Amino acid sequence: MINLIIYDTILIILFVIYGCIAKKININNKLWTIIYVVCSVLLLVPIGCDVLLKNYPIFYYDELMIKTSKNDDYTISQELLKGVCIEQTFYCRYIAIESININTFAYGRKNEGELVVDLIEDDSGTTIYKWVVDLHDILDDDYLSLKIDNGEIINTQDKYLTLKIYAIPKVEYRSISLGVVDNQYEYGTYICNGEEQDNDLLFYVNGYSSSRNLESERIEITIINILALYYMYRKKTKGDFDFDA
Repeated sequence: MINLIIYDTILIILFVIYGCIAKKININNKLWTIIYVVCSVLLLVPIGCDVLLKNYPIFYYDELMIKTSKNDDYTISQELLKGVCIEQTFYCRYIAIESININTFAYGRKNEGELVVDLIEDDSGTTIYKWVVDLHDILDDDYLSLKIDNGEIINTQDKYLTLKIYAIPKVEYRSISLGVVDNQYEYGTYICNGEEQDNDLLFYVNGYSSSRNLESERIEITIINILALYYMYRKKTKGDFDFDA
């Protein structure tokens, strides 16, 4: 999608530059009219592209969708050594997911290896997104933020999803754990090695709650710029002022 502000600004600057050098290169009113018409048509190009490609700019409102809170029952999960797998199911009520943030515990050390997180759609069993994180970058009592690139295009509304988390440590018996709290989230289940637990991960999820089409704003900006162009054109052809005065 064409960046409207940059595109229009460049065209208007070029138009003004032509106005500034009009006398020096003998641009008469007829040629000036042609330049004005060409620039006006070019200002309409981004809107035309939006319509032809049906690619309209959308603004998404992101809000906190799910959160479990740290309290006196806070503890940590089983250490994610080889063969250990932790899952957390949850329900997505928003249009899509912006990020998932999981509390981590690194035992006060820098671990080596990889943490793998799969986001799975429960009904189909399809992995819709996958993260691989260096264990060295995971800190004690911190939140690991897992963002979804272009998450707004992955429709997860009204779907049950599962986070599947496991590690591939390079050093045996040296990995991380995850923050765990009492059972706070009623629409999901915490699972360790295939067995349901009476807990939840300490995590929160940001989702896109609603969206707004911005094409009308792009059209308004284009109209304003065309009117500004016309104003400068009329002033120039009438000789009321020169850009280079």
